[in-house]
Amino acid sequence: MGNISVTARRCGIARSTLQRWRSAARLKRQNEEKLVDRSHRPKRLGCQKFSNC
Repeated sequence: MGNISVTARRCGIARSTLQRWRSAARLKRQNEEKLVDRSHRPKRLGCQKFSNC
């Protein structure tokens, strides 16, 4: 995003307001990422006892 002070000044809002909006947007993005359906399969299966590794 760049410098928060410059951006807030250009938009005519307080820096603290812009910081609150940024953190709210970040939290929303994180919550949306949690809703994405992902595989439950383990990434690494390792060495199984019945096979020759």
